[in-house]
Amino acid sequence: MRTFKEKILKENEKRETARRDKEDRDYSLCAINSQDANNELIMREVRQGLKPKWYIVLKMSEPDTPKIQQRRKDIDLLEKDIREVKNALYTELYSKKWERKKNRSRSIWGLEYQANPDNPHINLLIEQLPRPYDTYETAYVLMDRLLPKLSRCISFRKNDIEIVSVWEEYGISSYISKESDFKNSTILYRVSDFFNEQLELPFQTIQ
Repeated sequence: MRTFKEKILKENEKRETARRDKEDRDYSLCAINSQDANNELIMREVRQGLKPKWYIVLKMSEPDTPKIQQRRKDIDLLEKDIREVKNALYTELYSKKWERKKNRSRSIWGLEYQANPDNPHINLLIEQLPRPYDTYETAYVLMDRLLPKLSRCISFRKNDIEIVSVWEEYGISSYISKESDFKNSTILYRVSDFFNEQLELPFQTIQ
């Protein structure tokens, strides 16, 4: 026969389980809405002229110091680091004045949180690259070998990236938005290139 204390603990356990179940349902609903918003945004950019060629997963360098670990937890600093990665990439592609080049390859940048929340991956959806990086082989060398030397934020491990042709294997938006949930809105709007600079961000409110 259970004691009064055991009964109280059991009731508290039931309440906690019910609370977590409700949170899981709410997060799932938010994920659907966030994914739909990201898909809508990407497809809108495609209709306006975005022609994504590559879907690329870049792994960030290991957060091996408390300073870097703390930096990865601050979304503003993390976004600043990814801006630095983008600047390094586009400087290599076009020169330091790449922002003035109107016909540069456009890109959409996002984050993917996996088992280690302190070390997210970068999801990159980008148009065809200029020569000499306009083939799969040269694009791979650029992302896997050269970019880590240009940006300390990227992992130095060889063959530590994924690069696939968007049109051959995957849908345009499925991979870059698959990790959306209540706490992770995936697409980095202030880092990505959009045709409409006054873009209204597709956030949705859950009723």
